[in-house]
Amino acid sequence: MRNARLAVAVAGGVALPALLFTTVLAGNPATAAPPAPVRLELEEARRTVRLMNDIYVTGVLVTHDMYVKDPGNPAAVSWGKQVIRQIRAKGWPDAHIFDTTGRPLNPENNPQNPFEKAAVAAFKSGKSSYEEVSAESYRYATSIRMTDESCLTCHVRAKVGDLVGGISYLAPLKPARR
Repeated sequence: MRNARLAVAVAGGVALPALLFTTVLAGNPATAAPPAPVRLELEEARRTVRLMNDIYVTGVLVTHDMYVKDPGNPAAVSWGKQVIRQIRAKGWPDAHIFDTTGRPLNPENNPQNPFEKAAVAAFKSGKSSYEEVSAESYRYATSIRMTDESCLTCHVRAKVGDLVGGISYLAPLKPARR
């Protein structure tokens, strides 16, 4: 219950993100059958993926700081991918961390679809986020840039301020009312 109150406070009183927060903290996704994907209204989807983005980006930055201070800790991208897998297993909107440099260390980090490729183009034109809305889904992507010199621990071919990646989100939408 304490976590639910914290999530509501962090999310500005939005009940759906509170449910997301408490669901992530509860249970083991490996032991339960995957639930049906959560379908949202468009504005709910926008709020939810932005909350998810805040959680992922904050977690990556905190983990990065820990990794730089103690290389025995996992790299930030490893943490992010683990969290994304666990949230996806619970039926929440999907996410994918992807490379924007064209030279990822891991091929699974390449942009996976036309949306992510369009997001890379948008980021390279100076935008920090990109979105697409269809009748079935809401897609959102945000850029990842080198924030300080400590990023060079892993990103040896980049400099502070460089665009190195993005995170894309896919939220299924409820059918439109007629």
